[in-house]
Amino acid sequence: MNGAWFWWGNQPGEQGFKRFWIMTYEYFTGKGLDNLLWVWDPNAPRVKENDDAFPYADFYPGNEYVDVLAADIYGWDYKQSHHDELVDLGGGKPIAMDEVSFENGRHRVK
Repeated sequence: MNGAWFWWGNQPGEQGFKRFWIMTYEYFTGKGLDNLLWVWDPNAPRVKENDDAFPYADFYPGNEYVDVLAADIYGWDYKQSHHDELVDLGGGKPIAMDEVSFENGRHRVK
């Protein structure tokens, strides 16, 4: 949702992705689905030509609508701030790394 590479991405603010998430949450929970885990999973913020991913906070719907915060991290560009910003947004909610790329198919630890 926070990337620029899909037509539906990069719609920040209260009338953008946040609104869509909240509408979806209210629809499903309004139908009595109270056994779902809501995992919010943006891309880790980055500035790369034609591959930007914008700040988490611009797309976060709020703690009342999210159970777990995660991040997709590609290109071996993990930064401590990717984790720390999720922790700050989540205020004690579980944090995860979701989709993570590997270079040339090999596992590499930084």
